[in-house]
Amino acid sequence: MNPAALTVTATIGVVLASGCGGRVSSGVVESEVPPASEFDASLDVGAYGDGAPRFDAPSSVEDAGLTTEAATADGDPVAGDAPSVTACPTDAGAPTMVRLPEGYCIDSTEVTRGQYAGWLANSPPIGSVLQRCQWNDTFEPRHDCDKLVTDHQACGDNECEDLPETCVDWCDAYEYCRWVGKRLCGAIGGGHLQPWGYGDSARSPWQNACASSAGHAYPYGDDYQPTTCNGADAHKSPLTPVGAMPTCQSSTPGYEGVYGLSGNAAEWEDACAIDNQTATDGTMDLCRVRGGFSSDSSEGLACAADRTLGRVGVAGFRCCFP
Repeated sequence: MNPAALTVTATIGVVLASGCGGRVSSGVVESEVPPASEFDASLDVGAYGDGAPRFDAPSSVEDAGLTTEAATADGDPVAGDAPSVTACPTDAGAPTMVRLPEGYCIDSTEVTRGQYAGWLANSPPIGSVLQRCQWNDTFEPRHDCDKLVTDHQACGDNECEDLPETCVDWCDAYEYCRWVGKRLCGAIGGGHLQPWGYGDSARSPWQNACASSAGHAYPYGDDYQPTTCNGADAHKSPLTPVGAMPTCQSSTPGYEGVYGLSGNAAEWEDACAIDNQTATDGTMDLCRVRGGFSSDSSEGLACAADRTLGRVGVAGFRCCFP
């Protein structure tokens, strides 16, 4: 890691996205899909990470050596039809869940540092059910990222327990959700979400919760409110305790009580484009991160903001069920 990236003036969100691991890309969804010839075999981030329509081009994806996780026959789970649940799982060591009108449950907040540390204290066996995560040999948060959070927030480990855990890679988040009886939010009905479906409330449970199904631009409505959630315009700490901004939720009946879907900590989603050309072990795959960082403004804090991060990068997360 380059120490020069860790400047005092840098916000936690920016540093976690770029200075603490993984390839990151963000931007507005582009209106045109480039022809296959424009895809660089080196998997340049700009070519593969910054526009959902680029994933939604089967011939281009194939030519570039990319596939979508849900389409692979590697033994990993894929999206399916799951029955509606009448009650959400409860676990004293995990966020409480909210049942939405569509019949699934989603964590009311991001997983906190304290909750994640509690899971680690139970010594979960190292390993993964996913072939794309076999390289992951520890569930511990990234040390450089973790130290940056505690130093920048001027808090010790115990004092930081209610902050979102933002220093874990995609595979860590996936395993945490699995071990607490939930799943990393992916596709409605269960399994992996096709990466281009991230902005579709009928496909993505995360997007459905954020947009209150109706297609709102932000959790609280259609118009950007700069101080409602923890973004750059709120002038808060880089990270705030989960649920600390109580108006950062939906006001639509049935969708209330899910906090922090905009700002504070970007969240992993189970929606990845597989890169078998640069690396065959999953380390170069690009996965969706949702909600934006505390360093983002209106565009980055929108429900359908378009951002991907390498599977080995670090971000926050919440879980869904089923």
